[in-house]
Amino acid sequence: MNEKQFFERIFRLVNLYNAKTKQPRTFSTGHTLHSAETHAIEIIGSSEGITSTQLAKSLSVTKGAVSQTTSKLISKELAGKRLSEDGSTILLYLKPDGVTIYNEHRRLHEKMLSEISGLTAQIPSETKELLLKIADTIESELELL
Repeated sequence: MNEKQFFERIFRLVNLYNAKTKQPRTFSTGHTLHSAETHAIEIIGSSEGITSTQLAKSLSVTKGAVSQTTSKLISKELAGKRLSEDGSTILLYLKPDGVTIYNEHRRLHEKMLSEISGLTAQIPSETKELLLKIADTIESELELL
């Protein structure tokens, strides 16, 4: 595979990812969620008691975007808000259906990671470092767009 073919393959992966994240997904709870909602559930589930500001930072989105997403999750009975013990901070948490979705999504990621880990275990460390540099370069270039 030459450099052009490699870059075209990466470009196809980026396009496929973009297309897939635009399609809502229906979970076993019957809830149909967009990618932003699913990823917010993922972060809230792994960091219960997170604030909206922390969630925005984790997702690399604005506080306004997080407010819209969490409002949708709350209206769908997937997440809720509560005050911290000292009453000074509003914390986010998942309700039972949100936990179910979090677990389904986590299992999907674990399956993908397991498959990829089996392949990357065969790659020498130097090659992994080079692949990370390539990924960093692609990320930097995409941020400039």
